[in-house]
Parts: sequence; structure tokens; C-alpha cells
Amino acid sequence: MAEPDPQWLERLRAVGKAQARYLWILSVAMVFYAALQSGIGSSPGDPALKVPIVELPVSGAVVLASGTPVLSFIVLAILGSGRALRQARVALGLRGHADWSGEEFDTSPNAIDLAFYTTPQSHKIIATVAHFGYAVFLLLGVVEAGWLWWRPVAARSAAWWWVPAMIGAVLWLPTAWRVFTLWVQRIRNVPTLWRTV
Repeated sequence: MAEPDPQWLERLRAVGKAQARYLWILSVAMVFYAALQSGIGSSPGDPALKVPIVELPVSGAVVLASGTPVLSFIVLAILGSGRALRQARVALGLRGHADWSGEEFDTSPNAIDLAFYTTPQSHKIIATVAHFGYAVFLLLGVVEAGWLWWRPVAARSAAWWWVPAMIGAVLWLPTAWRVFTLWVQRIRNVPTLWRTV
């Protein structure tokens, strides 16, 4: 095997680290918005949140309204990092996802990579289910973002409800489409994965 291009190798490592950070940020943001939503739904009125250090009160409804754009943007960043990783793998001459070639270059695997780690000796059913790890996680992010978008739209609880609805739709629609195409791609890969495992 020829010596890999050091610039593309560095690019592969940098994008892998960035992807790991974005996945953790999405996890924390999803838990934060879910907790905030359950807290706001159970208390009367619009509870104020306080920004740490400066103790600035912020409306919980305003923070919730930012949920759709924030979650959608993070999911888009993760999807973009996936494309950048594929581009680096192609530039390094590594083959597709299902053949484990180039695993030695992934020096910063993320939580999904490790939670759904498979080898060529893994059972075909386990490898096939693991192939959908990213797709399931990103779908959860898109579903929560959609729920956060629908809540103020359905309630029209504030005079400004249409502002976050417009911003959220602009980011959520392309994100939902990209996650849908990821699912289609993963489903199409199943026969190939099944033959190579």
C-alpha cells in the first residue's frame, strides 16, 4: 500500500474529531430542550430561566423557540462532517464504509462508532443493525426539532410565534430531507453490506 497523503490524513483526523464534538453537542442539546420543554409544560405561566454568572432572566418560551434552528443546524453539521469524512477516505484511496479498510486511520472514533462497532467477523444481522446507528440518532434529533417547531405553531401562544416558525422551517426542511436521504442510502447499502460481512 502506498504511503497516505499526510494532508488528507490530517483532514480525516480533524473532521473525525469535529464530528465527535458535534455528536456530543447534539446529545446535550436534545436533553436540554427535552428537559426545558417538560419543565415549561408543567409550570404555570412562562418561567424565566437565568443565564449563569450574569443572572440575566430569559423567557423559557424564547429559549424553546430556538430549539428547532439549533438542533437542525447541529444535525446539518454532523451530516456535513460525514460527507467530509467520505471525501477524505476517497482521497486516501480507502474503499466504502462496510469493508473496514482504513480503520487504522480513524484515530478519534466517536461514541456512535464505538457503540455500534463491528468487524468482518460480526454476525450479519448485528452489522446490518449497527449500520443504522447514525441514521437513528440523527432522526431523533430531527424529530425533536420538528416537535419543538410544531409546538408554538400549533399553540400560536405568542404574538411573535411566526418568527421562530419561519426560521425553524428554513433550517428544518433541508435537514429533514438530508436525514431522509441518509436513511434511503443506508437501506440501499444493506444488500452490499450483507454480502461483504
